[in-house]
Amino acid sequence: MINRIFISRNQEDCGQLVTFCNNHNLILTAKSLIEFSAIDFKIEDSYDVIFFGSIRAADFFFKKSVINSHSEIACIGSETATKLSERGFKVNFIGSYSGSPKIVAAEFKHWLNDRMVLIPHSSASLLSITEFLNPEQYKTIEVYKTVLKSISISDCDCYVFTSPSNVQSFLLSNEATKLNNVIAWGKSTENELVKNKIPVMKTLQTGTMIELENFLVSVI
Repeated sequence: MINRIFISRNQEDCGQLVTFCNNHNLILTAKSLIEFSAIDFKIEDSYDVIFFGSIRAADFFFKKSVINSHSEIACIGSETATKLSERGFKVNFIGSYSGSPKIVAAEFKHWLNDRMVLIPHSSASLLSITEFLNPEQYKTIEVYKTVLKSISISDCDCYVFTSPSNVQSFLLSNEATKLNNVIAWGKSTENELVKNKIPVMKTLQTGTMIELENFLVSVI
């Protein structure tokens, strides 16, 4: 039986999950195991499209730069698109399965065609979106640094990891053997868990809180 759930996001970033857990008498431990710091950068080349793999990449980018007036915005999935829209940006491309980088990369390649794209990213990014792109048609630029935090987490019945970096950070102060009923927020996170010999119960495909809640309903 699942009564206690851990998710590697701070509570203010969990949205409706907090209400969901309250309504189902679940105890939620919500804590990000990573932190971020800005990196100085300078944009020198022109680009037709800017691709954001997360809302955090967008926030750090816009702190120090602006988007070209002629450029379109693309992003990894619906959650990032929603947050960009809330900030007043029009999103021209939205990946259909943010939890499956290979699928989004293929979709993006088809949509982008031969245009030039700029990809702001974290120091820990796997840059999966570039998999099918011509190296001459994209430029990547680090706009923030991901730092692991060593934090001990109380035992829970279910663990939701939202990124590979959060998995790495968890293992700094917690034993992998304590993990059970593990949910991976996308394929990249699943790969990190598997690499550390941690069984994965479910991998989210769309990477949304709604998908997570729908799955939890089936197991609690």
